Amino acid sequence: MKMRRYIGALCAALLAAACADDADLLPSVAEEEEPLPADVVEVPVTLTLGADWELDSPQTKDVPPGMETTIDVDGHAETDEINTVRVITFRRRSLDDIIVTEETDTSFIYDPSNDLTLACNWESSSLTDHAHQHKVARGTLKKTYGYEYRVVALAYGSGQEGWFTLNLADGLRFADLKATVNIDDGWDDYLTGNGYVLESNNRGCLTEKVVFVPQFFFGYCHTGNDNPIIPFAEDGTEVDKNGDPVQVTDKPLSGLLYRGVAKLELEFFADAITVANDKVPLWCGLLATNVKTTVGLTDYDDFLSPGGAVPVPSAGKEYTMIYQALDLQEDQLFKLTAYVLPAKMKLGIRVKTDASSDLNKMRNGQVKVTSSSSSSSAENATGIISTDVEGDELFYFRRNHKYVFTNGWCSGTIASHEMD
Repeated sequence: MKMRRYIGALCAALLAAACADDADLLPSVAEEEEPLPADVVEVPVTLTLGADWELDSPQTKDVPPGMETTIDVDGHAETDEINTVRVITFRRRSLDDIIVTEETDTSFIYDPSNDLTLACNWESSSLTDHAHQHKVARGTLKKTYGYEYRVVALAYGSGQEGWFTLNLADGLRFADLKATVNIDDGWDDYLTGNGYVLESNNRGCLTEKVVFVPQFFFGYCHTGNDNPIIPFAEDGTEVDKNGDPVQVTDKPLSGLLYRGVAKLELEFFADAITVANDKVPLWCGLLATNVKTTVGLTDYDDFLSPGGAVPVPSAGKEYTMIYQALDLQEDQLFKLTAYVLPAKMKLGIRVKTDASSDLNKMRNGQVKVTSSSSSSSAENATGIISTDVEGDELFYFRRNHKYVFTNGWCSGTIASHEMD
């Protein structure tokens, strides 16, 4: 009897093992995605870069800001580095569902569950007035019943992500959303060229700060009606039996992002620069005053008047490094390229030479209007000087504009200790 029970137990064990082996041979069944709650819908979002630069016309240099004196210049090729779009969402309780008792009840609050970082790639755009390709980012957002939304997006190059910060935090109101460009302490080479401080190296005019501004694109999402407030449901194209519009919840979101910065391009030949004892320039830095570092992200118009503390620690120290060209091009040519948030500013250059004496290593110069600069053409535009600014060295740089300065803009020698 015991032997039969033993054999029965052994057979059961063998049968269980065989079943387990058979189970291992069966194809695995993928887990089904958990369905969305009944009160949540997913909607696609498509963001397209509007990439035309406006290049300022050279016919006059005293055009006031806002005048229509520009021509469209294709800037699509210059968006190659733009490969990232940050989508930032805010939501509030729908006004149809609650009784508003105070202003704070209507605030849009940061929604971290709908904070996306999307890849941005070349695609044939759906824009009817542009037949060529644009950079496009695609993703998906979730909407919850009882809420309405505001969705904005900031595009930039992933290599420049560490150049700025966003003030995102739980409870952040939409009206307070900002981006701030990082302000770094000036490295020793920029200040002195050799790792220690000497006033003789012409640093009395420097803020001793470095600010590199990314090429920002900014815009907002909507459902095709340009309304920045996105409801959970809205009227569709179909009607019910009573003739009333059928409510739809899955309308796709789209947005067009525009540049919020100005681009500066300067080029000049090193042999045109008078340096002490004819020493060879090793690198050249682009300097600027009144560098803006913070901009609101609630509307594209925020880029008209960006704020933020100007990194000037004391009176008489105005110039901040905004770009550094480490190498000479062919024929002793320096090419300097920088982006700036819109502002009125003076420009300067700072050159390091191969002089053996610390006294001659660094030289400063100022970018001014000179007679030779009037030869610019439409393909090589000048900067615009606002009519309410006196002098020949204060430039007004506007968003989504490109300013090209040739060798004639570098005035005189670069041997002065202080710049104007």
